[in-house]
Amino acid sequence: MPTQPLADVSVVELSTMIAGPYAGQMLGDLGADVVKIERPGRGELARGLEPTLDGESFYYLTANRNKRSLALDVTSDEGHEIFMDLVESVDVVLENFPPSFTERYDIDYESVRERNEDVIYCSISAYGETGPYRTDPGIDTTIQALSGAMSTTRDENTPPMRSGVPMNDVFASLYATQGILTALYSRERTGEGEFIDVSMLDAGVAGLTTRATYSMVSGEPYPPFGRRHNYFAPEGVYEVGDGEVQLSVVTDRHWEWFCEAIDAPSLLADERFETTNSRVRHSDALEEALTRELREWSAAELVETLREAGVPAAPINDTLSVWDHPQVQAREMRRTLDHPTAGAVDVLGFPVKYGSIDQRIDRHPPLLGEHTEAILSELGYDTDEIARLSNDGAVDTGT
Repeated sequence: MPTQPLADVSVVELSTMIAGPYAGQMLGDLGADVVKIERPGRGELARGLEPTLDGESFYYLTANRNKRSLALDVTSDEGHEIFMDLVESVDVVLENFPPSFTERYDIDYESVRERNEDVIYCSISAYGETGPYRTDPGIDTTIQALSGAMSTTRDENTPPMRSGVPMNDVFASLYATQGILTALYSRERTGEGEFIDVSMLDAGVAGLTTRATYSMVSGEPYPPFGRRHNYFAPEGVYEVGDGEVQLSVVTDRHWEWFCEAIDAPSLLADERFETTNSRVRHSDALEEALTRELREWSAAELVETLREAGVPAAPINDTLSVWDHPQVQAREMRRTLDHPTAGAVDVLGFPVKYGSIDQRIDRHPPLLGEHTEAILSELGYDTDEIARLSNDGAVDTGT
């Protein structure tokens, strides 16, 4: 039978926007009971961003399924005590606020550990818990600039540009999830909790991969990338008769297959294009030749021809047409959940496929405070106490 490996793991998530919520969602998809703490009245920042689906923000719907919502003011005395009651027996605390915030309100690792010495506490922040920038603000775009990634997202004639996706938010959430799972495994062996410090800048710098080692070896900044690869050719985005196609000739064998597929024996016979390195050295001449060879092809015909020949190629999908691609559909990367106010809500599928592990995508992104009463009842608060806390503004029951 399918299993949910984190079914006995409890998580308290105190986070907003993408980096923290996305990590919490992945844990929830694997079965963890994730309690998301949000501000009473307004909820987390993502709830206020447009467009909305019947009042539910697209931004919030992105990274908050498989969670329960507890609307709790952790900055108030009563709210802080409820928070401490909640984390006393929890397995994991996940937050993505600056260290100065968690320290100011005594919800940092040391404060939580006084009540739960075995806790696994994961902090995601822009710059981490150490260093001169530890209290500075920063978001994904800030990190794209600081890490060096933005400098490569351009060609020789354009200024640096941000990536179209929040790459450092995603990098940080993946490292956070990895860190939490590793700490859970370690605790099974040692019985000890752990503090996990995830810096978006660290994650962004690690994500440079070969771009970083190029500079370490050469002593030069990595050259602008633009629409072409710097070390393979032809590789990049190329114009065809009705649009553009991405294609990648990475090996010399690919080059043979490519020339045969587009019926261009003269290119295959040209000594300037015989090897990967020589094609890169003569890239201008190669570009001119490909402009002539590809202008009569349609995008669909060229992609299919190159696929059949074993050459990597793809159409340039946008964020709407991608859902029509048969491979994306086959991998179930678009899922639909029933939402109590918005009706049918489409969400992203879980990107890891297992043979027997069940990824649980069955709980809608919660309404603000939807589970406040239930969670407080689990902590031992009775109906009158919950009503009083709601009247005081310490919690929001969503009613």
